[in-house]
Amino acid sequence: IGGLGAINTDDSALTLVHVIADTELDLTVRRAALIAVTRNLCEAGRRGLSQYAKDAASHDPLATEVLRALSSRKDVASSSKAAAAAIPAATPAPAAIVEEGPSLEPTDDLPPLEPTS
Repeated sequence: IGGLGAINTDDSALTLVHVIADTELDLTVRRAALIAVTRNLCEAGRRGLSQYAKDAASHDPLATEVLRALSSRKDVASSSKAAAAAIPAATPAPAAIVEEGPSLEPTDDLPPLEPTS
């Protein structure tokens, strides 16, 4: 999922949107796809996520997360466009900020397995 998210093409974004929309998949996999597609959100990914959010069932927990991600990315996109317009062209671009996604590790602390004889 993460590797596909690193490929910034319409096809990879739409593939990730298909993973997000597949309610038969585990929610953790679908969330990882959402994180991956929103890191390099292209127009096709934005359209796909918008369509998914519009068509998703109300009981799908990912629908509200998709709407939240779209609105936060919209704010980031508009503020970065405004900031880019204010910066002279000769100024080098700042280093990209890497966002940490939620850990995919299990959160429950299980006791260690004991050997059986």
